[in-house]
This record gives sequence, structure tokens and C-alpha cells, in this order.
Amino acid sequence: MLFAAPDSQTVAQALKVLEHYTRGAKAWFEDEEQAWIKATLEQRTDDTALGVARLVFVRDSATSTTAQLIAQTTPMALHGETARRRRASVRAATADELKRVVARGSRLTGGRISSRTQVDASYVFDILFTELLEKGADAELLPPLCNPAILDSTADLTTLSYLHEPAVLYNLRRRYERHDIYTYSGVVLVAMNPFSPVALYGADEMARYARSSGAGGAATADPHLFAIAENAYRGMVNNSRNQTIIVYGESGSGKTTSAKYIMRYFAQAHHADANDVQMSTVENQILATNPVFESFGNAKTTRNDNSSRFGKFLDIKFERQRQRIVGGRIRTFLLERSRVVYQPPTERNYHIFYQLLAGADASLRAELHLDGEFATCSAFHYTSQGGPGSAAIAGVDDAADFAVTAASLDTVGISSSQRGDIWRTLAGILHLGNVTFAGTESTGSFVSPESEP
Repeated sequence: MLFAAPDSQTVAQALKVLEHYTRGAKAWFEDEEQAWIKATLEQRTDDTALGVARLVFVRDSATSTTAQLIAQTTPMALHGETARRRRASVRAATADELKRVVARGSRLTGGRISSRTQVDASYVFDILFTELLEKGADAELLPPLCNPAILDSTADLTTLSYLHEPAVLYNLRRRYERHDIYTYSGVVLVAMNPFSPVALYGADEMARYARSSGAGGAATADPHLFAIAENAYRGMVNNSRNQTIIVYGESGSGKTTSAKYIMRYFAQAHHADANDVQMSTVENQILATNPVFESFGNAKTTRNDNSSRFGKFLDIKFERQRQRIVGGRIRTFLLERSRVVYQPPTERNYHIFYQLLAGADASLRAELHLDGEFATCSAFHYTSQGGPGSAAIAGVDDAADFAVTAASLDTVGISSSQRGDIWRTLAGILHLGNVTFAGTESTGSFVSPESEP
């Protein structure tokens, strides 16, 4: 029979599932504006004879009093009948009420009788014990609980009592508000881009992680990229095994910068002093690849002013005895070649084109015909498709970056003659972008008179 009284075992198991849902418990509810909001369990009534529990949550941000909100959640108001707004204590739904719900079918979800209703700033759950005990039903019928306040801003997500989407997002947000941009999730480091300079990567910070001692080593220090790098380094040295660090995230999450600081840590952290003077030629060459790859492979997009438009695999080789860098190999893949000839509104081409136009000296400009009317990015189709103002990036000096790129190319072994060939190739691409074609089927195609001479 549909409404047969539950046996004692069913009641005991259902109450066990509900044991943490006591008065005062806080839970998460989805919200269109804030994604997730908190609400407090104000009343709970169990009807063990019928096998039904009613839970009433009130949103923490509610402006009405709790008593007023609870008074709105009478059974008649819940099930859509003529509102009879009377102040009443909340109780479990009766069998007749449940039968009316079934008859209308409006409260059925996947054939279930249990229902959830929102009335203003309150949330009311009528839960049938037998349905609560179905496999996986507790996650569908009950709201996810909030963690104790003592766990707010915890440095490791795995220490949370409840690990679910709202708990993770809330903890990350609280840490971000405290300017803690790194959080562990076990062996994984979650990084949130601060979109502003932070003083977290200096020599003192490197030394702190490089000289971590005691049980756990760097793992016991505050979450940081350097801790991940140090653990990989120690695993290589102590266990004589290759190590892998995967930097993953969406556009604008900080992958490029993270990889750059990890490389710098490997090259500098275990010197007597973390400075460039003591670094070997190979170590300097590996670090010099960063500005080269950023210039030729990164671009300004709608989501990120320095977005990598390619994938990169970096293999760093260490000397077995002294654990010093002795070599490296970089593989690139999936370069966005179409960006050279087309950029969406507000976006830029690859940085190197703007660096060349801003940083080339007079003699180089004359050689490449990048002077006079062709001295700025607005003169070229391939550097102006983003629209007015798109070529500028706040806080970026393209001329200074061009000097850094040229010096880095020299450091990695690109000769002056080869660099000249690169500049000429880039200038040729820019000029070619100003060539347009016209023609018909009868005359064939020809260079349009409006093209650059």
C-alpha cells in the first residue's frame, strides 16, 4: 500500500540519514545571483508513524523575521491551494495532504512524493522516509550542509567535513578575500589569479620553501607554487625518479605565469643565493625561453591580456650528482595560427608584432619599412582588427618587452643574423596583410589598387 506505515528499521535508518539536520544547522541553496546562499534549519518535525519529515530552512539574508517566514509555510500554502495565512507551527504533512500532492502530480519528481517548496525566503522539505533511503536519494532530496565556521578559509580542501561544490567555492572565495590565492586539495594546488602584482615569488620566499625541514617538508608550509616545485624536486633527488607537474586551467587562470615561476624555482632555489649571477648558462637559457614564448605565442584576448595560444611541454634535465640543471627540451603544440591573420574585436595579434613596431630602432625601422606612415600598429590590417584602443595593454611597455625578447633570443643562441631574419619575416607578414585582391572570373585576380604600394 502506498502510505503503509514504515517498519522500525526504515524509521531508524531514515533518522540516521537526517541526524545532522538539526535545528540551527546551515545548508546551501542555489541562487541565480550569488550561485549559492546559506539558510538555517529553523524547524524540523518527524512523523515516524507516517514516515515523513518536514524541514523548514530560512535564508540567512532574509529581511523578514524568522517567525513571519515560518508562518507562511503552512501545509495549505505549500501545495498551492487558496492561501490561508495563519500563524501555525510547522508539522509533517499528513497522508491526505500527500495524496492530494500525488493526485495533482505537480510535486512529483521522477515519480517521488517527497517535495521541496520555496516560499519567499524560506525552503520547506517534505521527505518520505522510504524515498530518502533509496540509493543516492539523500543528495537529491536534502540540501548540502555547510561546514563548521572553524573550517572557514582552511588551507586544504580535503580537511572540510563536507566536500561539495558550494563548500569548495565558499572556501576558495574566503581565502581569495584574504589575499590567499593558493589552496591545497590533497596533492593538487588550486590557484586563483589575483589579476594584480603580489609579493610571493622573491628570493626570501624561495629560500623558505627550499629549506623547509621536518615531517612533510614543503608540504607543511603554506600552499604555494614553490611547495609543489620543491616536493617534485625532493621526489626526484630522494627517490631518483622522474617527476611531472601539470599546470591546467581555463584561459586567464594564470597557467603561463605559474609555469614561469616553477621554472625559476628549479633554476634558482637551491643555489647559495637565489640570484642570476650564480646561475649556469643552461639555467639562464631555460628561463630565457619564457619571454620568447610569450612574445611569439601569447596574445591579448577578451579574457586575458597575456593568453597563451598554444600548448607547451617542458622537459628539464638535472645532473644526477649535483642536482643542477644541465639541459632542457621544449615542445609546443596546437598554436592558434589563424590569429596571425584575424583577431576578434578588442583582441590583439601576437605580442611580437606590437613589440617590433614599438621597440625597433630607427635603422631597423628603415630597413623593414616600418617608418613614416607605417610606424604604428594602426597602419597594418593584421594589428588593427581589434578596433580603436585594442593595441594598448595597461601596464605593458611593448618597446621594453621588445628589448627583453631580443636579449632572450640572444641568450638561447639565436645569432644577430638569425634575429634579423626573424624581424624581416615579421615585417613581411605585416606588409603582406595590407595587400588586397580583386578580380572577376573573366579577368582573373589581381592586386587591388588600394593595396599598400
